[in-house]
Amino acid sequence: MHTDFLKIKIYTACLLVVASALTFQVVLSHGTEGSLLLIVFFSALNILAYLHPIPIVDRDEEKSVGIDFFINSLALLLAGPLTSILASVSGTAYSMVVGFLKKEPLNWHRRAISLSNIAISVSIMGLSYTRFSGGHGGSLSGEDALPFLFSAALNFTLNSALFSLAISVEKGDLSPKSLCNLFSFFTWTYRYMIWDAIYVFLGAIALTSSFNAAGSHFPWGALLLGGMLLYPLKERINSLRLNVNYNRQNKVLHSLNSSLQDSNKAITRAFFASLDAKDPYTAQHSFRVSEYAVAVARRFEFKDDDIQAIQLAGLLHDVGKMKIPSEILNKPSGLSDEEYARIKEHPAHGLSLVRKIFEGTKYENDRFRLMSNIASLHHERYDGKGYPKGLVGEQIPLEARIIGLVDAFDAMTTARPYREALSLGAALEEIKAKAGTQFCPLVVERFADCMRLGKVKIL
Repeated sequence: MHTDFLKIKIYTACLLVVASALTFQVVLSHGTEGSLLLIVFFSALNILAYLHPIPIVDRDEEKSVGIDFFINSLALLLAGPLTSILASVSGTAYSMVVGFLKKEPLNWHRRAISLSNIAISVSIMGLSYTRFSGGHGGSLSGEDALPFLFSAALNFTLNSALFSLAISVEKGDLSPKSLCNLFSFFTWTYRYMIWDAIYVFLGAIALTSSFNAAGSHFPWGALLLGGMLLYPLKERINSLRLNVNYNRQNKVLHSLNSSLQDSNKAITRAFFASLDAKDPYTAQHSFRVSEYAVAVARRFEFKDDDIQAIQLAGLLHDVGKMKIPSEILNKPSGLSDEEYARIKEHPAHGLSLVRKIFEGTKYENDRFRLMSNIASLHHERYDGKGYPKGLVGEQIPLEARIIGLVDAFDAMTTARPYREALSLGAALEEIKAKAGTQFCPLVVERFADCMRLGKVKIL
């Protein structure tokens, strides 16, 4: 631990030396140009930006972004690199002073690293911009755009890299993988920074041209210009905050929707428990059919919403058996013609029950159609010899064809009092033998793929 802390102290000292050297280089290159009034003005703006970051939502995660980059860039364009550097460190310096006055426990090496990182990245931005473009302090032209945008990109890339390196040093992990992962954490800010850079430059060049044409002088012209640019910036901040409020409301709605879905699932489980109490085999069979059907539906690349509906429909496909007498469902021997006729009524009963379950809910649409198709048509055969409607081939909805196959597969691979269960291989061979007659050939093909890939196993 002592060695790690020593490394951090050495790293912090190195950063402070580099930051001081770059600031000195700026003074040597440009002197102490820049009005004290402008330095105070931009420093005050930077402190306000530090105290009030803008809340945003990025990839459904609430974060915040400061406008200090906007202010530092504006200071560079209007008053030169030295003003930009001094303004850039003001927010961190202010927090250090306030913390000291309040006698708060401060992690000084982190504060020093933050101060150094900002000073280094802004110094490099200023030196780069003035190296490739002579325009600053109110003499801007369109030719300065590319040097400024390049320098701005250099600023926030270097800043992100330095913060990533600092975190890695503190963690004691300087592996390339760790550095890349940390650096990627900062990249979400890039689109905001790029927008800020374009916005600052276009606004600055338009308004400085107007002030120069009117014969206005700095620093008063720069102060007025800065104030004028802050109004549309305020509108942008408001729009970002509206984005946060909108996303917060969305989260509330998602939460309510999730609660409704949980309620629907709870109701379905309760209904399923009732079926289990009446006929445990049918309930367990329905669970397995649901799992097999999901695997095959994924092979068909169904959408997630449709897969969820198929999963639910698989659970409910035999729900109509609740209206069939238990002595027929659980009969240990073969069924008579009359009893088999009663069994064949369960798809119609299932359709009726599904309608009652989902009537007036969000499922009373395409999802309801999908589930009702499965409940009422999963015993149709591809050759038209199934029931209750005797549909042929593509007349049978794909979802019902899938459930029909996995329903038969589970029946084959489950032992019953009157017959033994088939092995996985034997069941697959029987299904393949009935492709084009009982089963849809395409569904047989996808089902065989699932078994080959291990997506379907006997549960």
